[in-house]
Amino acid sequence: MNVELERRRSAPAHERTSDVTRTRGWLAGVLGGAAALAAVLAVELSVGGAASLGPSRALSPPHTEAGLSCESCHRSPEESGAEQGEAAAIAEACVGCHGPHPSTRPGHRRMAAEGRLGCPTCHAIHDGHGGVTLTTGAATTRWRDGASWALPASAGVPEWTGARQHVALVEVSACARCHEPTRSDDPMAYCIGARRPGEGPLDPRTPALCFDEHQPLLDAAGTERAAAWELA
Repeated sequence: MNVELERRRSAPAHERTSDVTRTRGWLAGVLGGAAALAAVLAVELSVGGAASLGPSRALSPPHTEAGLSCESCHRSPEESGAEQGEAAAIAEACVGCHGPHPSTRPGHRRMAAEGRLGCPTCHAIHDGHGGVTLTTGAATTRWRDGASWALPASAGVPEWTGARQHVALVEVSACARCHEPTRSDDPMAYCIGARRPGEGPLDPRTPALCFDEHQPLLDAAGTERAAAWELA
């Protein structure tokens, strides 16, 4: 459900979750590569540009390919059977296609149960929603707000040889509603990679580097999806 969360002046006390306890030996290389690609993606956003939302309320290429329309998600509570209004109806529409996606983090699960965190809170479909598409024999495609463009060879993305994969990227602006990503004592700091002393403000469009919100990395290790996360 798409709710406005009040920006906190400091991060709330956090519990020990997979953010701070998961194994990081093999993950260090993954995050290093992801950090480099994130920098490339930030450049690509300024070069490729994001499509203006306008009256059409642009959908992402994966949603367009799936043949979704406004009515696919924006159903009335009566039509969907949801009991908590339109936001709940939208969340039910997400689960109808993607299946249940509970969080691996206790704090996030608690917020979801309280109605303060839903699919569109992080995956803002019409504003900053983006990701990459990996296709065998083709350039990796970056998409955001309805626009899409191929990443240049200079991005250094290895060739993908698996089944076609769409990987959504959550931008730090969504996380910053509750977290302060640049604070070293905020769990979110692990999701933006190392920052140099004196580095300027964090671009809110920067993709977060944590892909274990819905599935622990160790559970996903060795799967094709985990390989897609590494490249994304």
